[in-house]
Amino acid sequence: MIRYSDKLLAAAMLVGLAASGQAQSTRYSEQQIAPGGFIDFGAALAVDGNRAVVGAALDPRSGTARVYEHDGDVWQETALLRPAGLAFADFFGDTVALSGDVIAVTARGDDTHGFDTGAVYLFRKSGNDWNLEQKLTTSDSVDSSGYGTALALQGNQLVVGSHSANAAGVDGAGAAYAYEFDGAQWNQIQKMTAPSAGTGQLFGLDVAMSGDWLAISSPGATQPSGRGRVALFRRFGDQWIPQQQVRAPQGSSQFDGFGLSIALDNRVLLVGAPRSGDLPDQGAAYVFQRRRNRFEYRSTLTPQDPTSRQQFGASVALDGSIALIGASRDSQEAFYAGAAYVFQRQGAGFVEKSKLFAPNPEVLDALGSEVAVSGRLLLAGAPDGGALAPGFPPPSPPSTVHAFEIPGGR
Repeated sequence: MIRYSDKLLAAAMLVGLAASGQAQSTRYSEQQIAPGGFIDFGAALAVDGNRAVVGAALDPRSGTARVYEHDGDVWQETALLRPAGLAFADFFGDTVALSGDVIAVTARGDDTHGFDTGAVYLFRKSGNDWNLEQKLTTSDSVDSSGYGTALALQGNQLVVGSHSANAAGVDGAGAAYAYEFDGAQWNQIQKMTAPSAGTGQLFGLDVAMSGDWLAISSPGATQPSGRGRVALFRRFGDQWIPQQQVRAPQGSSQFDGFGLSIALDNRVLLVGAPRSGDLPDQGAAYVFQRRRNRFEYRSTLTPQDPTSRQQFGASVALDGSIALIGASRDSQEAFYAGAAYVFQRQGAGFVEKSKLFAPNPEVLDALGSEVAVSGRLLLAGAPDGGALAPGFPPPSPPSTVHAFEIPGGR
């Protein structure tokens, strides 16, 4: 078990911006997790309770994923995941998911069934060890199908997005694969496709699961008009049955990236559209509420300090009353240094409470490229340009995950 005596782990106090736009007295504690000098650490992350997993697909060793535990004071690295047999450019760690004692990690460059057909590795905790449980692939993949682009893991249920898969006789329409753990192994139970498949829909680019509900995004759903959709499925028995599709409200712009990021928690669906807004690539996030088994549009979230190209909504996360929204190209502190916004539910809507920065922002940090939230713990990845231009230029300083904690109760 590593405590960060020999690694960058700095405590800082950041002042949030109140909903009124005035500085507030509430302060968020912050720690930096930066285990190495490679790029892309923090471009994939997940958190569940006091445990987090962070992927680094561009780690020189064909990619890695690291497990961390929060002991109430600091984050400690407890495991390094890197299965045997990885090949160069497998990009293990490109996407990660976590549910209790199970971790799923994508290797999007896996060539088992062809060039970049992708794979997903499942790990299960036993005692103090994380053991490889199973490697998943799909034999109907085509080259560069994007299998593992997105993951949703909940108990013994797993959904894997494959945004460029062939589906319903259409090349590159996208699909999502549902798996169930039977106590011994993970079995594919279903392949889901868009209600009306079309080339370039990108169905499966992001997925989110909560209870018996599943959301699957299609950011390119209605090409060439460029208006995305999110499909909602409900589980009956062992099958996911399509229920409806939601779109951005009328008045939204074309090619706004609706569905590039999604989060689902209980009755609330949050959809990022990082190219939306009144300014170019300002971004927005749309809130939908489930009522009588139908999701209805409720509100549009935008930052109180909108700027061009900040891409608010590049990532979104939900847990209870807290929504965390990344703006990976925000340039308030430094060019494309990024930021993350905290919204809290009040009544029937969400109110902006804070804007979070790195304590020492650097050009191209891209804070907010990925975000995750569990209780009072907020994580925001700053892959140092990895999400903007993978592999180039080299990072300085190293890629980092910033772990914030909301003080007191929620």
